[in-house]
Amino acid sequence: MSFLSHLKYGIRQLQSRPTFSAVAVVTLALGIGANTVIFSMIDGLLLKPLPYKDSQGVIGFWGAGSWSRGELVFMREHSRSYEQLAAYDPTELTLTGLEEPISLIGVEASANLFSVLRTEAAIGRAFLPDESQPGKTDVVVLGHRLWQRVFGADPEIVGQTVTLNDHMVRVVGVMPAEFKFPSRDAELWFPLLMDPSQGSFRGHHYLQLVGRLAEGVTLSEAQAELERVVPLISEEFEWREGFDKLAVPPAVTTFLSQIAGDSRPPLLLLAAAVGFVLLIACANVANLLLARAAGRRREIAIRSALGASRSAVIRQLLAESLVLAVIGGVLGMMLATWGLELVVAALPQDMPRLDELGMDLRAVVFCGGLSILTVLLFGLAPALQTAQPNLRGQLSEGGRGGEGVRRSPLEALVVAEVALAVVLVVAAGLMSRSFFQLINVDPGFSPERALSYRFDLAPAEYRDPARRVAFYDELLERLEALPGVAAVGGNSLLPILHGGSYQELELEGRPDAATQDVYWRAVLGRYFEAMEIPLVSGRALSNADRVDQEQVCVINQAMARSLWPEGDALGKRLRNSMDDDKWIKIIGVVGDVKHHGLDQETGWMMYRPYSQSPPWVVNMSMVMRSALPPSSLIASVRSVAGEIDPKVPVFQVRTLDQILADSLSRQSLTTSLITLFSATSLALAALGIFGVLSFIVSQRIPEIGIRRALGAEARDVLALIVRRGMLLAVAGLALGLTAALMLTQLMSGLLFEVSANDPWTYLVVIAVVLAVAFWACYLPGRRATEVDPMTVLRHG
Repeated sequence: MSFLSHLKYGIRQLQSRPTFSAVAVVTLALGIGANTVIFSMIDGLLLKPLPYKDSQGVIGFWGAGSWSRGELVFMREHSRSYEQLAAYDPTELTLTGLEEPISLIGVEASANLFSVLRTEAAIGRAFLPDESQPGKTDVVVLGHRLWQRVFGADPEIVGQTVTLNDHMVRVVGVMPAEFKFPSRDAELWFPLLMDPSQGSFRGHHYLQLVGRLAEGVTLSEAQAELERVVPLISEEFEWREGFDKLAVPPAVTTFLSQIAGDSRPPLLLLAAAVGFVLLIACANVANLLLARAAGRRREIAIRSALGASRSAVIRQLLAESLVLAVIGGVLGMMLATWGLELVVAALPQDMPRLDELGMDLRAVVFCGGLSILTVLLFGLAPALQTAQPNLRGQLSEGGRGGEGVRRSPLEALVVAEVALAVVLVVAAGLMSRSFFQLINVDPGFSPERALSYRFDLAPAEYRDPARRVAFYDELLERLEALPGVAAVGGNSLLPILHGGSYQELELEGRPDAATQDVYWRAVLGRYFEAMEIPLVSGRALSNADRVDQEQVCVINQAMARSLWPEGDALGKRLRNSMDDDKWIKIIGVVGDVKHHGLDQETGWMMYRPYSQSPPWVVNMSMVMRSALPPSSLIASVRSVAGEIDPKVPVFQVRTLDQILADSLSRQSLTTSLITLFSATSLALAALGIFGVLSFIVSQRIPEIGIRRALGAEARDVLALIVRRGMLLAVAGLALGLTAALMLTQLMSGLLFEVSANDPWTYLVVIAVVLAVAFWACYLPGRRATEVDPMTVLRHG
């Protein structure tokens, strides 16, 4: 018989048992669909090459501080591991000269950036080598999305001038649609000025480096060279002038790994979880096939007696499994397409490469390969066992009294299912406890009924700091006059969203005091009131703290407790590397705020008045607290800003609640998915117990009938079946807990204030698994108690 005939016969067999076929197909579809979703995420975020030629050779420096332009030149001169090195810095820009100003993310980059990435412009050209030199930097390269969105995909844009931050620049090229650097938010690139005569050339640390490895150089060799060069940088450059120092050598890594960042561990955890789900699904289908074999043993015996070889029987049974796998794969692909859309919608919008996630050819091939793999996983063992019939036992007396299907493989698969499910449920329990701990962390401010938004002041018009201060003074006055507004303030970088810069610290009269780098923020207006950050002692900053007044600051409690444990921080003076060595007086202490994320330590923080901050601090994020719904104030904010200066864009409008929720979205999604997968695995394991016990009951009906006829009570029969199933469940639970104690250590880095061996989690898991297993045993047991002994004896 040809394989096509085997397939046709297999389809007829499955059509004759629609319930069995539906359960098997849905079980496989869930496992295949979940695995395809996670594969698409891992492929899009971690595996798929970046859209640069020979992107595997593009490297970044993970964990480094910022670099200066002088250090870039130093690295180029003293490093031999790189074919080229380039520097870049994403920054906020305003495109004017249009109907409305547009705020966007531009990238200041050294002229050789596109050469490092080996990417040419789709229209026009990229930067010329000398366009980082003084007098030649008034050019810009547009991103494809910006070219379409703002300039209507006009091919004649090359050679025209546009107004960027009130500065005229000439468009020299448009990049291809797939080009994104360093992230998809970047919409244009302009040259980094490399002028050694500038005072900031050596000391202004704000750049990131990207390079291309030289031919034949490995990452480990580049790392070894970097560890040799970094001490030379520390000797050559004066760190007192800057911040973000390279205290330790950064790690040389592929740029793909740098972009992926902390997305890798949770994705690998989810990959392991869905792999377990697929194994459990395959075990369930294998159990179904083994149980179904009991009803087909006479059929197989007759075929063998008529001359069918064992290999022919195996091919027939595998063909039926293949039909199940193909249908399950197609349905799984449909579920994966829908599921991936939901996952992408739930992911934070700033997640790298988010727009590259989708069901592409690679996902289709993966799904197809997975479907074929499942044939081997769930089809081979049942086929091998079923293809060994006892011809005399099966054919004698019409097949009655035959040996049937051995129960040990069925029970072994159930134990394995329960063990795998237990590992997943433990992981889900730990992640859930961790997430619960995280969402209950006090951020240090009140997010309710607070609206945030950011202004982008064009540097050309607002180059004078006094002009900027005047803009914000008028803005604050007019916003606080709006009905229902309680307080308005501003911060150079809002909590949670930005880590910010840190600086060296020196205490007056305590030159040898043990200090650490301190983060800082520029604030204006009634910022602490608008955020509801408590004032612990002293006073808050105010608009009266002008540039011509005494230099003042407010510090957080963590800094005050560390440096002045006696509680006498008020009136003390300090200075730092950002303020030209001016002595700054501490006038207040405020509560600690989780600036870097709810799961991060509270560092030292110093707040400075906006008017006393360095001149390069231009743009501010405003916070407005109101008794009214925040969304009702958005139009008023835009109207007020437009009346003061119509060229100033308002962007990043969102509530503090949204900011907090977005900061937790990755943890929330990871926790939700692994909880969903663990619930699915536990349900499948329970289904496996139910199926095996139902099969055992069907095989033992004559025995149960005799027991009842001899006086056994219904509860005795129930206990017999439940005991058999619970033994399987307990065996699987023991194996699963043992495996979980070892495997969950690998996810310790994903947990927040929860141990991987958290006893409460394990106790809850034990209770849940035993409860689910009991109900999976109880239902077949009840069926066994309903056996009528007279009917069994009459037809036995």
